[in-house]
Order: sequence, then C-alpha cells, then structure tokens
Amino acid sequence: MALGSLLFPALGGYWFLMHCYRTRFTVERASGYHLFFQTAIAGGLLVVFAYMLTSLGAFLCPPSNDLWTSFVPFPYSGTAILSALLGVVLPPVINYGYGKEDAAKQAAEKAANSSSYSWRNPWDARYIKVPIVVAIERRG
Repeated sequence: MALGSLLFPALGGYWFLMHCYRTRFTVERASGYHLFFQTAIAGGLLVVFAYMLTSLGAFLCPPSNDLWTSFVPFPYSGTAILSALLGVVLPPVINYGYGKEDAAKQAAEKAANSSSYSWRNPWDARYIKVPIVVAIERRG
C-alpha cells in the first residue's frame, strides 16, 4: 500500500477512536505519540478488516472488482477507502446499547489512582472518584 493510501485508514482509525464510546474518553486524555500510535493501530485493524471484505467481494463478484479497478486504477485503493468508511460506520454500530455515561464512568474508574478524591454524588447516592490534577510550575 502506498504511503498516500495509508492516510485514509489513519483518518478512519482516528474517527473510530474519537466516536466509539468505549475508546473516546481514554483517547481524549492521550497526547502526542500515544494518540498517533493508537490511531495507527486502529487504522491497521481497519485495513485488515477492509482487506478481508474486499477480497471476499472480489471472490464472490469479480465484475465489481473489474469495475472498481477501471474507475480507480491505484492498487489497494478500495481497501484504503473501505477502511476509512468502516471507521465512520462502525462506531454507531458498536455504541448501540452502550451509553455515553457508562463509558465515561468506566474511563473515570480506570483513570482513578491514588491521587483521586472520593466524592459522594448527591443526585445518585453513590461515591465517585474525582482525579486531582496538580500542576507544578518551574520558575527559574
């Protein structure tokens, strides 16, 4: 796959990570290379899934493969575009039946550590952990 074709899976992976409730709240905390590698891994998984689908489609319906290659003559262009489309289509499918609040709560519990403060939620009568962020400024 050419380097330009890898842009579509990377964009699809980023879209998937940002719109899937199970990964959204952990990805929002990531920065720099962590976000880059998570996006690359998600895009790679989307490419594998898209390659399997395009191979199956070419095997089951060869005229569609010939039509696509006459329309877009670049190798693996169908796989790259399908991986980006899967990145857009899969989050609503995965989010079905899994609420945003549940995902946020699970991410907060996962991120809570010894520097968190237990606080009783007056509306829910349960305890939640609120992370305490300490910023240290160096003056020199």
